[in-house]
Amino acid sequence: MAELDESTTERRTKDGAAVMRAVAELRYRIVTGELGGGEQLRQERMAELLNMSRVPIREALRVLTDQGLLEHRVHTGYFVRKRPADELRQIYVMLAFLERQVMADIAPADPATLDRMRAINAEMATYVDSPDWGPMVDLNRRFHFEIFRLTSQKVILQELERLWTIAAPYIAQKYAIIEMREQAIAEHERMIEALAAYDRVELDHQLDEHRVQRPVR
Repeated sequence: MAELDESTTERRTKDGAAVMRAVAELRYRIVTGELGGGEQLRQERMAELLNMSRVPIREALRVLTDQGLLEHRVHTGYFVRKRPADELRQIYVMLAFLERQVMADIAPADPATLDRMRAINAEMATYVDSPDWGPMVDLNRRFHFEIFRLTSQKVILQELERLWTIAAPYIAQKYAIIEMREQAIAEHERMIEALAAYDRVELDHQLDEHRVQRPVR
């Protein structure tokens, strides 16, 4: 019985890891535009693309639908969510509002947090001249949430994380332009300096400047 339980646990662990990998791979392709808005994601094709079975793909499609990156149409299948400009503007209004709420409550950053931010920004810089700039999107999110997680307003933080996931394919558009990649690195450096000095006014100013670069199409 113990062997059976151990085998079942191991299988479930592997299945969970496969789903997580499928979610990460598909999200990456959606965010970078490889899978464009309105495109249908067929399980057979995605399984072939990722060299995986259909089971984790099916679960990953459900996860991404729950996260707002896909939509499921009855009797038709899964499609990359394409949001109209007016809907994106509403999302950005909510993002800006929640970010400001979080920033009004942040605690000073400890040296370890500042070191992580510097390391993340340094890693982002390695992709500035690369045609494969996709990793910058996740690194950018990690950078910002090092700041946002300094808040005590955890419920607002959870909603902010959800909206960042929804907006990720659109926030990522600026990284397709090399000048925007360079600008993001420089802006991040100024944010680190402001946070290190715990200059709340300057940090808010830098975040507002950074936020202006979010495209709406």
